[in-house]
Amino acid sequence: MRRASRSNSARLLHGRGLPAAGSGWLSLPFWLRYRVAYDHVLLTEIIAVWTRTVTHFYRDHARRQHGIADGVCAAISAVQRFGDGLRLNPHVHSIFADGVWRAAAGSDAPKFQRIKSPTQREVEVLTLAVRRRVLRRLGRLGVLRADLEEPSCDLFGEREPILASCMTASLLDRVAIGERKGELVMRLRDEQVEVRGNGKRCAVADGFNVHAATTVPPLARDALERLCKYLLRPAICNERLQRLESGEVLLTLRKRWSDGTFAKVFQPQDLISKVIALLPAPGANLLRFHGQFAPGARWRAQITAGAARARKATAPPKDEEQRQRRMAWSVLLRRSFAIEVMNCPACGGRRELLAVIEHKPTVQKILAHLGLDTEPPAFALPRGPPLLAGKGVPDADGLPWEARDAGRRVVVDPGFVEPAYD
Repeated sequence: MRRASRSNSARLLHGRGLPAAGSGWLSLPFWLRYRVAYDHVLLTEIIAVWTRTVTHFYRDHARRQHGIADGVCAAISAVQRFGDGLRLNPHVHSIFADGVWRAAAGSDAPKFQRIKSPTQREVEVLTLAVRRRVLRRLGRLGVLRADLEEPSCDLFGEREPILASCMTASLLDRVAIGERKGELVMRLRDEQVEVRGNGKRCAVADGFNVHAATTVPPLARDALERLCKYLLRPAICNERLQRLESGEVLLTLRKRWSDGTFAKVFQPQDLISKVIALLPAPGANLLRFHGQFAPGARWRAQITAGAARARKATAPPKDEEQRQRRMAWSVLLRRSFAIEVMNCPACGGRRELLAVIEHKPTVQKILAHLGLDTEPPAFALPRGPPLLAGKGVPDADGLPWEARDAGRRVVVDPGFVEPAYD
C-alpha cells in the first residue's frame, strides 16, 4: 500500500467511533500458516473464532463488573501476510473497542462502557480458549490434515514413494496409511496444554500466540491513528533496501534477531519470489469489520455519527480542505513524506489555488508562452514479445507487427539494438 493511501485509510479508520481502543494480534502455529496463506476462506473462519472469543471476554467482564447483560462490541481486523525479513507469516491484527455499548436508559441510543484491560492471567486463559475453539472449528471443517502428497523434487521419494511417505509421516507425526492418512497421530494427555507468558499481556499456547498489551485511552486520536497506520503498513520499507555492487539486494531487518542476524541478502529473482508469496489471493479482503462496525449492525450509523459529532464539538473550526472526506493531495504529501508543496520556495509564503484552467486554447497559449509543449505526448501501443517483434509474426489481433506499428507517433533511436533473450 502506498504511503499516501495508507495515511488516508488510517485517518478514516481512527474516525470510526472508537471511544477507547485495545489492540491485539493472533499468530498461528507454523503447521497452519501455510494452509491459511492460500485458503482465505479458512482464514475467515479463524478470524471469526478469534473475534467471537475476544467479544465473549468483553461481554463477560461487562456483566461481572457493571451488570450489563446485553452489551455489544465492535472491532476492526487487518490481515498481515508478512513478517520481518519478507517471511510469509499470515497473522491477524485487531483493534477492539475497549468496552461494550448498551442502550441508554429510556432510549435506543447507544452508550459506551469501558472495560478494564485484561491481566496477564486473563490473556493466558484467552489464549487457551482461542486455541481450543480454533482447533474445534478446524476439526469440524475437516482440515486438520497435512498435505503429504504435494509435489517436490525429492529423488528418493520418486524412487521409493511408499517408504518416503512413511518417513515423511513419521517426521511430521502424522498417520501414513488408512482412513486417517495425513492427520495427527492421536495423543492421550494427562495434563492440560501448557500456556506460558511471552511478555506483558502476551501468551503462547501450542503455537497460538495472543498479544494484548497495546491500549489507546479515550481522546488520544493521534495514538489511535498511529496504531491504524501500523495495521495498514506495507511489507517492505524502501529505506531498508539497498542494491549491492554485485547486483544482489540487501534488506536490513527492523530489529536484530536473537542469533545476531541484522540483514538478509537476496538475488533479484529470489526477492521477487518472496514478494509474490506475500500477495493475497484475488478477492481476499485484508480489512474486516466486526460487531457494531459490520455492515447492517444495529448501532453502526449512530456510533460513527456520534463520534463525528463529538469531534466536531471539541475540535477547532475546520477549513474547506479539512472538511473533505478524503484528504487533499497536499495534505497526504505532508503527512506521508513530510513534503510541504503549498509553501513557496522563493518567498516562503503560503500558496493558494487561484483557478483551474480547462479551456484548451487558453492552456496552449500559457504553455507556449512558457516554452513548453502544447500537445500531450502520444502513448505507444503495447509491443509484442521481443523475439517476435519485427519478424512479421502476427499478434493477437491477426496483424503483423510491422502493420500494427505503422502510423505510430513514436521516436525510435536509430542506434537501438534489440537485446537477445534466451
